[in-house]
This record gives sequence, C-alpha cells and structure tokens, in this order.
Amino acid sequence: MADSGQNGSPRCVLCPAACELQVVSAGPDRWRSEFPLTDEAGLCPRGSALGELLGHPQRILSPASRDNGQLKAISMADALGAILAQSAGRKLVFLVDAHVPIEQMLEVAAWCANWPEASFCFVVEPAEHTVLLGAEESGADYLTDDQLAHCDGFLIIGDAFAANPICARSVFDRRKTQSKTAIVALDAAAGTPAKFATHRVDVAVGRQLEALAAIAKVAGAKVDADLLGPAGENPSAAAAGGALATCKRLGVIVSAEYGRGEDWRRIGQLAGTLAADKGGGLAVQTVGLNALAAVRLNAALGGAGLAEAISDDSTISVALGYDQLGMLGWRGGGFFAAAAALPNPTTEVARFVLPITMPGEWAGTYLAGGSKLVHVEPLLAPPIGIPSPSEWVAALARQAGVSQAKPADVSAALQRVTSASAPAPLLGHSPSPALLLARRAGHHGCGMWSAHGSWQAAAEELPDLRIGADYAQKLKIANLAVVTVRAGKQEMLARARYTPELDGEYVVLSEGLPDARTLMQSFIEDETGALGAEPVAVDLRVS
Repeated sequence: MADSGQNGSPRCVLCPAACELQVVSAGPDRWRSEFPLTDEAGLCPRGSALGELLGHPQRILSPASRDNGQLKAISMADALGAILAQSAGRKLVFLVDAHVPIEQMLEVAAWCANWPEASFCFVVEPAEHTVLLGAEESGADYLTDDQLAHCDGFLIIGDAFAANPICARSVFDRRKTQSKTAIVALDAAAGTPAKFATHRVDVAVGRQLEALAAIAKVAGAKVDADLLGPAGENPSAAAAGGALATCKRLGVIVSAEYGRGEDWRRIGQLAGTLAADKGGGLAVQTVGLNALAAVRLNAALGGAGLAEAISDDSTISVALGYDQLGMLGWRGGGFFAAAAALPNPTTEVARFVLPITMPGEWAGTYLAGGSKLVHVEPLLAPPIGIPSPSEWVAALARQAGVSQAKPADVSAALQRVTSASAPAPLLGHSPSPALLLARRAGHHGCGMWSAHGSWQAAAEELPDLRIGADYAQKLKIANLAVVTVRAGKQEMLARARYTPELDGEYVVLSEGLPDARTLMQSFIEDETGALGAEPVAVDLRVS
C-alpha cells in the first residue's frame, strides 16, 4: 500500500533515506538544494549537489552521433531512425538505470513484452544486486530508518553510514538512550562505523562471509558448516557474536561495496537469517531508493541479468541513464547508444549520445523500507523536449511499429523474489598490498553525477587514499603525500591520509571515483557467468 503520509513530497532518491528536498534559485538557470523546514532528515553532500546538477552547464540537451571520433548534433527523429536502422537484424537491449520510478520500469517492460527484438535490464550495482537477492531469500523483514532506532543491537556490514547518513542517526539515537547497546562493525576497509563501534571485527580482505558466519554462530543462529572458516577461532568475531547473543531485536545494516570479491548473495542470506533469529530485520543501504524494486521487477517481468545482457554478442545495447564503463571500470572500445544527463565514460565512446531526464525531474512511485510504496514529486520539471528512459523506449518502439502491452501494477514491486540464481565470483587470492574501494558520503554510485558536483571538486582536489600509519611509514609515505596508485596498466593520483582504524597492508579509495574503478575492473567469470570485481595488488609511489 502507498504511504499516504509521504505522498506528494519532492524527495532525494539517491539513497534509501528518501529525505525531503527542495531547490531554490541560485541565479539564472542555476539551482541550489535545501531541505524543507518540515523534514528533520537534513541534507547530505549528495543531496546538496543534486540541485546544481539539474542546471549544470554540461547538461546533455540534444542527440548527437559520433563520426570519426567527433560528435555531430542530430535531431530526435534522426536519432530514432538511425538507431533502428543500424540495429536492423539484431536485438536491442535497454539497460535502464534503477533510479527511475517504478512506473517507468513497468512501462519499459510492457513495451518490450510486445517487441520480440527488444529486451531490458534494470541495472543495479552488481554487488548490491546479489546481496539483495540473498536478503530476499532469507525472508527477513526490511527495516526503515525509524524502525532501526528501536533495535537493541546492531551489526553493520560495510560502510552503511556513508551509504545512508540517516541510518547512522537511528543507531546513535538508540545508543544515546541505551549506552550499552552493542554496535558491531564488520568491514575490511574500516569505514565510518569502525570509529564508533563497541566491537570491531578483524577481517581479512575478501573474508567477510567467513567472519559473519563466526559472529552468527556465537550469537546463536544456525550456520552452515561450509561457511565457517578454517580451524581456529576469530576472537574479535567471537566477542561480537557474544555481544549480539542477548539481542531481542537485532538490526543488521548492510552496504555491499564494489570490488570486494565477496559472495554477497550468501552474505545477504546469512545476515537476514541472523536478523530474523534475533527478532529484528535488515536494512540494505543501496545506491538509490529503488534498487530493491528494480531487482524484484527485473525478476518478475522477465528482465535479463546484467552479465547476460552485456555479454550477448547478438544484442546491441542502449544505456538509459546507466554508465556502463563507469560502473564496471572499463575503458576503451565502443558502445552503441548511451543516454545520459551529464557526460560520463560511456558517453565519451558511444556512437549515439542522447539526452535524458535525471533524478529530481521524475514523478512516480518508489519502494521504501522494502514494504512501502511512496509517491515522489519532482524537484524541477525537466528541460523541454528531454525524454525520460521509458519515453525513449516508447519512441523507439512506436517507430518500429510496436504496440504496448498493458503495464503491470506498481504493487508488483512489493512481491519478494522467491528464488535466485546469481552466483558471485569469489576471491581467488589475497593480494598484498591490496586496494579496496569503499563508500564515501560525498560520492554517489560510480560518480556518474557526483563527479560533476562543485562541492565534491572543491573538497577534494585530489582524492583521499586511506592508509594505516604503520603501513604508510613502512613504505615511507608521509601523511598527506601525493601518491601514484598503479594497478596493472592503470594508474591515478591520490593524497595519502593516515587512518587509525586501518591496520593491514591495504589501502582504500572511494568507489565513487570512475578512475578508481579502472584500477579494479569488473569481469564476467567464464565458469559461472557471474559479474564481479575483486581487490587487486597495487604499487604505491610518492609523486
């Protein structure tokens, strides 16, 4: 059922917090984000950037085709005709960014239902997609930020506080009234929760599932024997499990970060099992409010998996608000058609570059807390003549002579995924020194939008490279030194920043930096067909 108490409000849809938001004029065709006085959520760096992005000077406002490396403006009609003409005899796959409202997903699926030459995929970050499938299979309840404040203990996997700052407030509200509340942090990259945890679990790179299993076993949950690590107890995991053993309402907060080489599906399953056994639930912190809805609708409406969609040589890809090269860390090569609001690595190589609407310009329904359908109003109307993702599909379908099937009801997003077949590649080795990518509060996803924010650029002339002081001194890297980070043939500059919580031979960059993802490129595993990325060995040199 829709939550009538939240209907009709403009909201930020960049994370599950769904904070109310408004924009005010900051000059001619310029906007600034502000939060309404009626909402107590606040305004994070991502939400604060959204207003200026709506009127960004680099906004893509018209179609273009690439000829000999140069873009040439074309009309909308010519773009539609050229795309259909050049895809003749092959199948189109629409790769739709999961930030869109549920109605747009249903429209896309309905057009493709009557179009044999077309298919679709609602794209969610690969690690988030698999952890959500595991969470769905566990049967655990999903918790909203408000419900988290009533939990009597917390297990935080990954840097959930950076993914959704409001869930951090829920944890601290509980801790304020109950000072002995257990807060367990499980994160190889030692993100924000590690600074405040009562119990920080020591975990090796790529071994979070193993550590989670040890915690769950001591806490009293049923754990499959194959999930437990080699003989020898992890004392910090045992202490954390003991602290959670007495919980009557456990909140498990999960952030599945890029490139960890983890079996996120089984982490989602076990996290949900533990939460349910302890009378609580899950709060999966995703890139975007509608990630869970996208996973459910992709499964229910016959969407392709991302690995399947991008590896099928018989199809031609049309990315609608989805930055494939940025998300997967790929560079070079070509791409058929990419629709984006702002330039990104995919539009830099696409044969056709198309304008499209973006978050803040859509009205529609979103899934909040796994069980509430919330109507969101736009912050601004989109520029005149700029299509939404579903409108692009509709225009191409009509030009191809296709009639639309009846779209499903928005309530389809409330139905859990009943089965999942999405194996995740596992870490085959533990590199040293290793590079990890982690969430950063100021960055969004792979940086498709936040990379254009002036606040982000001003705050970080060079990105931070988090490193433990002991390890840095071993490498003769001073705090705040400029460092070249190299993995294989790719490299980037960063500024070393000593981080007391890091104590291993690894370093951490933000996953919201497109250049950082090129250091840790995604791959499709031959044996399983799974899409994943894993930590890589890096060379660090003071510049």
